[in-house]
Amino acid sequence: MGRSLLSLIILGTILVGGYYAEHHQTNIATAFHVQDPVCKADSRDHVYNADRLHLIDPCIKVTGTIESVRYEADGDLHVLLRLDPAFVGLTNDGNTRYQRGDLVVEPVCVNVPTQADAKDTCADTLPGGIDLPKVGQHVSVVGPYVTDSQHHDWAEIHPAWSITPEPTPPQ
Repeated sequence: MGRSLLSLIILGTILVGGYYAEHHQTNIATAFHVQDPVCKADSRDHVYNADRLHLIDPCIKVTGTIESVRYEADGDLHVLLRLDPAFVGLTNDGNTRYQRGDLVVEPVCVNVPTQADAKDTCADTLPGGIDLPKVGQHVSVVGPYVTDSQHHDWAEIHPAWSITPEPTPPQ
């Protein structure tokens, strides 16, 4: 009986914690929702394996500093964005544990995919269309705020529809 009760308590804590975390992120994201001309009706357009992404907000705008940029085999960029203090609540445990605490930002189809099962995703678009960020650059980013169920549920802006250089904030 004691072991079963303990198991139920642990399970309940996990479920409540997951519910709180998801709704906490939703509430925070809503505060940064924008009506921006770059926002698109279809947030899944040109996203490889889009079913893995859980949409929290269809269009948010954040600012931060680019920490790293790497090319992915699916044609996307994988950008780590160190968020400005106003936005730190948008990251979660997945970001902390696997992405150095940074928000993942993914401009899509910036290169021709080399991953065989991702080639159709970018077939009807040309690489480019977005100014590629540089490490150390302070930027604003606009796009859908999602969590990625195949990557530790870390939070992302995916796809990033706009990455714009911004003045570096005073320290």
